[in-house]
Amino acid sequence: MRALWVDAGNDPDYAKAALHGIDSLYFDVRESRLNLAYLDAVKAKGYIPGVYFREDWPEVPKLPAEAAAWLSGKLSPLDRGPDFPMVCLDIETHDIQGYVLPFLREWRRRRQKRRTDWTLEGFQGGLVSPQDASAIAAYIIGEGSPGYVCPSNYGGAMQPFAADRVALDLVAAGFTHSILKGMNDAARLGERWDGYAFTQGRLP
Repeated sequence: MRALWVDAGNDPDYAKAALHGIDSLYFDVRESRLNLAYLDAVKAKGYIPGVYFREDWPEVPKLPAEAAAWLSGKLSPLDRGPDFPMVCLDIETHDIQGYVLPFLREWRRRRQKRRTDWTLEGFQGGLVSPQDASAIAAYIIGEGSPGYVCPSNYGGAMQPFAADRVALDLVAAGFTHSILKGMNDAARLGERWDGYAFTQGRLP
């Protein structure tokens, strides 16, 4: 899996995507230009289309169930099936019990089979109990194409973290290694990188 976040307001840079072995392209779900024809054109270029969501966008409702409903509504005009488009949830709140789990619960009530990944800050395993990890994994895997938990391999100033240590932090919290992929700084992709590249604008 080599997915690229395309910065809001930008079209894909297909030359750079090909250079870095990208296989899927994710777009800001709020973009008015996103429609089925646009995503079909992305697929025709050989890329799997996806959309991303952040819980801290100003227009997103504050309550988790309402936020999940908002996202589901945004997805409806773009929907061709459980993996078209795929969804990446950028939910970085530290409130696992009060936000992350209620959001995922409502999301799966509305979108049982949607291919869905969740990205969070790196080194947040201490926030997650084994019971939480089990519940999150069940929601992420869902009933369709299995998704992934994707911790950031960098800090808030884009300082690099050791990817293996970030993954081990979540394994210690109760996640299986097979469900983990990285959210990687697109400016520092290694030769054998896997997961997401953040963002297209940082690609060399």
